[in-house]
Amino acid sequence: MSENLKDNMKVFMNITLKQMPSRNGTKFFVNNQTAVNVAMTWFSLMSCPATLLLNGILITAIASRAELRTGFNLYIANIALTDVCVGLTNMPGTFLSQYRNHGYLLNPVSCTVLVCYGAYTLGGVNRWAHVLVAVNRLWALTFPLCYRQRHTRRVALLLVMAIWVLIHALSLPVVIRGRMKPAEQSCRLDVSQQRKYAFVQDLICFSVPLVLIPLMYSFIVVKMVRRKRRKQVNPAGNQGNAAAVEAAKSVARRSKERVLMYLVILLVVCWTPSKVYWHLVELADYWDTTFLAVQFFGQFAHHWISPILCYLAMDDLRRRINQMLRCQ
Repeated sequence: MSENLKDNMKVFMNITLKQMPSRNGTKFFVNNQTAVNVAMTWFSLMSCPATLLLNGILITAIASRAELRTGFNLYIANIALTDVCVGLTNMPGTFLSQYRNHGYLLNPVSCTVLVCYGAYTLGGVNRWAHVLVAVNRLWALTFPLCYRQRHTRRVALLLVMAIWVLIHALSLPVVIRGRMKPAEQSCRLDVSQQRKYAFVQDLICFSVPLVLIPLMYSFIVVKMVRRKRRKQVNPAGNQGNAAAVEAAKSVARRSKERVLMYLVILLVVCWTPSKVYWHLVELADYWDTTFLAVQFFGQFAHHWISPILCYLAMDDLRRRINQMLRCQ
């Protein structure tokens, strides 16, 4: 595409849309309230209480019972915590930044904290929280003896804290520098002065997990199939209490493997369209209203569908939540 054509396209889009959308999809048709924009705006508002409520129930259930406060469940609670943080920042910020019928509702500081921090930093923490779940299952299947000896709640907590610190250290410079000179009435993050660093940050925080998690899960599936075949060839001879203990462990393993499968599918389905769309926007001046809306709905739906899938996949957690809802 020639430079003149690019310039003409940008002028046309500036006239019709007033500004290009930011990478997290929070800017769309500032003055032209289309049906799609209205749907996106109110979907972000409705996603906020759903995310806070469902993930809050999940966290409360895990925290309320000692037998649920395991190392693995700490990773699940971490995902729920990041979803809650997004529900407190990016979701209301997105709604306020799009709802322009009664004037501009966010000042530059609010834009930075709610929209940019929520999308770029907390979004990265959320992706790597999913990576921890995949790494945990890979470790347990590949080195079971080492896993049983070394993986404790303290180790899980240290890994969770390390992810929070590292992603914040990597992402905050992009957010802070990108908002040093915010445009008037805009929550857009300016990366024009830090394109290389912003590219690396986006690659590590968002693209790498999206590729790494399915790859690890594929390896996990292969290991599970091989383990199942070995058991069929050499069936266990356990009797009595030993057999019952082994059966209980098998149920727990299947629950963990099932929740990982659900989370992997959800992550790929909800976040792949977003990465594809915004790469096309940045590399080829791409624009498609339908594609924009699809990736937007996927991003926000992910945060409240995730606790539902955890509820469906994890037997112990589901029983505890049912008891809570029945006030037992």
